[in-house]
Amino acid sequence: MSPAYFSQLQQLQDIFYQTSPNNWSSLKAKGGKVLSVGKEVEADQPLLSVFAEVNEGVEMPEGSFTEAQLAVGIPANGTAIPSAALLEDYGQYSVIVQLSGESFERRNIQVGKKNGSEVEVLNGLKPGEVVVTRGAYQVKMASMSGQAPAHGHAH
Repeated sequence: MSPAYFSQLQQLQDIFYQTSPNNWSSLKAKGGKVLSVGKEVEADQPLLSVFAEVNEGVEMPEGSFTEAQLAVGIPANGTAIPSAALLEDYGQYSVIVQLSGESFERRNIQVGKKNGSEVEVLNGLKPGEVVVTRGAYQVKMASMSGQAPAHGHAH
């Protein structure tokens, strides 16, 4: 971790990491714990280390690296959706919202913080709206082709 984030590391809440490609997990949810946070840097070691105890199997070669995201600061309530629901076009994010039954709408949203499996929605959605979390790309493609999706009823 960059030394620029040293003060934020003092409020480390959780660590999100990949147990296998595209499968995110939470240190806190799995009963793991932070063992130590580095406080010194040197010329040959310019980053701060964070060591944690992971209490689940990780399907990666021993000694390899995985992407990790550190949750720091004071937690706040907000709206979050699964990352799988996001559609991205040239840096602009959108989701497919179910308006009613067979009616869907593509809606631009502004995203905030991410934890691997979920993403914060800053604006563009209202609480209680139904977002397509699986098959959003297929719904998008069906709407662009002008054809109804092959499986045409809502669950």
